[in-house]
Amino acid sequence: MRKLSHNKKRNLGLVYEFLTREVTRSAVSGDRTSGAKALAIVAKHLSEGTELYPELSLHRQVMATRGVSERLARRIVDELKAAGIRAASRRSLREQAKSELIHEINRSLGADLFDRFRISDYTAHASVSILMARGAGGPLDEGVELARVEDHLIEFLTSAGQQAPRYDADASLYAYRTAVGLFEQELGRELLPEQADLLREFIRTSLGGNPAPFERTFERQRTALREVLRARRADDVFVKDADMAKRLDEAIKDLESLTAAPDDESVERLMLYHTLQREIES
Repeated sequence: MRKLSHNKKRNLGLVYEFLTREVTRSAVSGDRTSGAKALAIVAKHLSEGTELYPELSLHRQVMATRGVSERLARRIVDELKAAGIRAASRRSLREQAKSELIHEINRSLGADLFDRFRISDYTAHASVSILMARGAGGPLDEGVELARVEDHLIEFLTSAGQQAPRYDADASLYAYRTAVGLFEQELGRELLPEQADLLREFIRTSLGGNPAPFERTFERQRTALREVLRARRADDVFVKDADMAKRLDEAIKDLESLTAAPDDESVERLMLYHTLQREIES
């Protein structure tokens, strides 16, 4: 009988837990450098749009599901294996992305990060990862071991558990303060209230929060900025200077094409348009 293997360094659910707990630890201890590095790794390797995000997203959805019927739990187990099969064509890309993630963690935070924190429901995390990997083409002689993994996850899903928070409040607060400092350093002045609001919602979403408040904030600000810049088009400085008028028109056009995507580029661009508005009005 083949023994099923599990590598916690390649288990994205566990890696995400390790990184967000490092952010929280840094917030408590005042270790700004380590927390900023952990946040940068999450944004680079595990945020929406990355190669690893779909697997992490499914993993976290499963871990947040508790107290369901046995029938539904078995359907979830089947879906995990099916997801592994569907993702088989990108397996080499995904494994390479995991190797790059591990390498950056080892280099930036130290290899001991993977042993630094005790994770509750560790076995359930392992079961989710094993079943997804098994669906992607695991050997057939796993027998009783695979059945045990499935049964453990079914027991986890059907048991009543405390709903895991969608995001870590301490990590979110630390990330927000760190990001504010970085943006103010880059811009050379304090953030506008609108910029701070946008950044706060972006951080909450990046750490697993509900994306709806970010999307509403982004769209509200985008619309308001567009209207303000359109109104400024009639100012003498733009009427008399064709080159400046052309640049303003390009900015307005770019604002119209911006979408409320929770990524660094979209947020930075909208924040820069807030800065443009401040400079025009000063």
